[in-house]
Formats: sequence, structure tokens, C-alpha cells
Amino acid sequence: MKTPDLKVGTRVTIVFENEINRSNTHYIKALVYDYENDNIVISQTTPALNRHFLNRRIMVTFLAKIEKRFVRFGFRAQLIDLITDYEISSNKYVEALILKQYETPEEMDFRMHFRIKPPSQSRINLSFQEE
Repeated sequence: MKTPDLKVGTRVTIVFENEINRSNTHYIKALVYDYENDNIVISQTTPALNRHFLNRRIMVTFLAKIEKRFVRFGFRAQLIDLITDYEISSNKYVEALILKQYETPEEMDFRMHFRIKPPSQSRINLSFQEE
């Protein structure tokens, strides 16, 4: 399978390296503004990150359509800068984060539990009682 390239306009999910495969992992969303060599400019994340998070190692993941299905790819990176006045278009400025990419994207999966779909004839019932 050919590894897809990260492109401007791609939605990415960021996970702090020390939170990978933990039950309380924070998945932070952003949008790629620019991508040149190993430097990636992304939108301010949701929730927003401040300068306290600079130099933290992260995993950057994105979905790519391979044949007829979506596959998650990711790579290690580091938050290296926060720009408060990144020019996104003529006279329009936004906050942006600068990432340094350390490896090429590889297929990855954050799923910690199996996802199953029982057949309709299985006669399995699920009840949930809220207290």
C-alpha cells in the first residue's frame, strides 16, 4: 500500500506521545495550513494549546482514502512554535502551531477495544440502566 502524503487542508488529530493507548487520552483536532519539508503549520487546536505545550512530542494522525476505505496514518512530531499572527489569507491573521515532523507517515490504529457488529439473527440484547 502506498503511503499518502499529508496535504494542506487535511484534518489532523494530535495525541501527546505520553498519552498513547491510555484510557484518558486527549485527541486534539486541527487543520493543516502549510506543509514544507519537515515543518507543518496547523490551526490552533480544539481545545487550544498555549506555549506551555511547546517542545512536547506528539503523534499526528490523519485519515486517507485507500482503495475503498479510510485508513489512519500517523507520524511522530514535536510542537516547536506558536504563532499568534499567522497570515492565513490577505489581511486575515490567526493563531497557528508549528510542528517538526520526525518520520514518514505509517498506518496506525489507536483503537483499544475490538469493534464488532453481531448479525441481526444473533438475538443479543443490550440494556443500559442509568442511575
